[in-house]
Amino acid sequence: MTTLDQLLSQRSFKEMGCLPLRDQIPSYAQRWIRKHNLGTTLIVPRRQNCMTASGESKKCHWNVSALTQMYGGYKLRGLSITASQRVCFFTYHTVWITPESRIVDVTLDNRDEDFTPFIPFGVSNQRLLSSVVLLDDYIRSGVLINFRCDDITTRVRDTLNPSVTTVGCNEYFVIPASAFARDLFLTHRSDENSLDNDAFRVADFSLPSKFTGKYWSQIVQERMSLHTPSH
Repeated sequence: MTTLDQLLSQRSFKEMGCLPLRDQIPSYAQRWIRKHNLGTTLIVPRRQNCMTASGESKKCHWNVSALTQMYGGYKLRGLSITASQRVCFFTYHTVWITPESRIVDVTLDNRDEDFTPFIPFGVSNQRLLSSVVLLDDYIRSGVLINFRCDDITTRVRDTLNPSVTTVGCNEYFVIPASAFARDLFLTHRSDENSLDNDAFRVADFSLPSKFTGKYWSQIVQERMSLHTPSH
């Protein structure tokens, strides 16, 4: 079976349905992306008017895990981007590589666009920082990284003694821009078995399948009945 690494080495992102996003990322964010060698920002198409266009918000990792287990394909981890001229949010996100090797976003958010700006990391067994907030004057004001109880934020707290600020309902560490390093994104091992085991319980899609007319709960129930041993 082809692995994710093999697939990404064999196919270009263009062949998988994604083009580079060049003009809609503010210049201060583009400079930061280049400085930390985060890679190309892609236009990832959002599924439209079907079950896989209606994944519940904030459940992208479980939504994609459930789809890969149900239909095949791969999980592709990376960072989605929400940007304005003053602030840019980089958020840990998972999109689906379909069995036909097309990259699509299946999880709802509050965007008006029919695509998601996305930087792929291509990792399969590591968890990224949940979010990074970049202000247009980040060189002076610092970089905000999500406050979370795991080995990433513990290391940041113990080594940098950062201040804490609140944006919306979320708390963030504030670290000097010079102290941010790319490897901060990739220092936490994810528990893939736990995520996969929870996927069918957590994932949800609000629209029915265009092919069968069935809702996600019905599809999952049928799958569970097929995999339940008879006595």
